[in-house]
Parts: sequence; structure tokens; C-alpha cells
Amino acid sequence: MVKQARPIPLILKIGIVLALLLMGGAAGGIWYLGRPAPLPDLGTAPTYQLTNQDGQTVKSTDLLGKVQVVGFIWTNCPDICPLVTTEMKTLQVALESKGLAEKGVQLVSISVDPERDTPAVLKEYAKGYGAAFARWQFLTGTLDEVRGTVVTGFHIPMEKAPAGDHSAHGGAADYNVSHSGKIGLVDRAGVIRGWYDGTALDRDRLLADLSSLLR
Repeated sequence: MVKQARPIPLILKIGIVLALLLMGGAAGGIWYLGRPAPLPDLGTAPTYQLTNQDGQTVKSTDLLGKVQVVGFIWTNCPDICPLVTTEMKTLQVALESKGLAEKGVQLVSISVDPERDTPAVLKEYAKGYGAAFARWQFLTGTLDEVRGTVVTGFHIPMEKAPAGDHSAHGGAADYNVSHSGKIGLVDRAGVIRGWYDGTALDRDRLLADLSSLLR
């Protein structure tokens, strides 16, 4: 005679269901915790109209839809600017090698010395770093335009200071320009999503953050 299986008590059924729900919730929590935190919203990048190394007008609205990496330099800078520009060149190479360059990334270097950094001067400077102009633009403008973009817009200080040495090009400089070595990350909607030390760049972090904005 076949024995009939005893029915599972209701209280046990409830316990099993609760245990399964808790296990699923824990697994979901672990999965959620494993995801990278979303990048912060650090404010909207400024609206501007500047001139690139080819003498062409570049509007900030032209760059919407692209992820931008923005640095601030001047061509006679004897200290931090070569570091920042070298890091930007390294990023250009990394983006190409990782196949990210074609996904809508724009490198932008804005001069904080527009009185001396004409488009022609910027172009020669950029060539020295092997800049690919389709993906890396060098911008200048009038002093008011640049100050409005850099200081008022990106909140990056820039101030003339007495020249303490010779320029990077070998001539006597009338003045130097003090400014920040920060590099900014701007998403496709024109929102600033990160700031990085351009003189000692954590490239892996920046590339990971940039990649997250391309998804």
C-alpha cells in the first residue's frame, strides 16, 4: 500500500516563500552594490562661441551629443600645461586603441592666454603633440570670451602674473598665466560629470567614467 505524502504545513510553506524572497532580495542587493555609482551632476557646462586652431568658429552647441574631455592650457606655459597636454595626447591614443574615438568623443583644450594664443599659434602647438584635429580641438577667442567660458562658466581661475622666467618657446615672457590643471568630463547633454587632476591623471578612472557615458 503506497503511503500518501504528508501535506506541507501552511506555516512551513510561508517560511519557504519568505526564505526565497529574502535570498532573491539579497542577490539583487549584491548585484546592485556591484554596479558602479552613477557619475555626479556637477552643473551645466557653459555656453560659448570660440575659435579653433583653423580659425573656424566653434559653438558649445556644436559639441552637444558628444562626450567631451576639456583641459585648460596656454602655449608658453612652462610647468603644468605640458603635463596636461601630454595627458590629453595619451587619452587620444587610448581612445583610438580602445575603439572609443569613433563613438563620439571630443577632446577640447581651451587657451587661458588668448592675447598671445592665436589660432595659428595653437595649431603649431597642437601639431607638436600630434593632435588629431577631428577629435581634438584647441580653442581661443577674445579675452572676454575666454574669461566668460573658463572663469564664469567652468569656474576655473585664470590670472595674469608677473613673468618669473622665460617662456616655453625660448623668448622673454611679459607675463605668465596662473590657472588650474584640472581636466573636466562633460556628457552628451552638456552636463559636467567629473573633474580630474590633469597633472597626475588617473587615466583608468577617467576612461572608465567616459566609457560609462557612451553606453
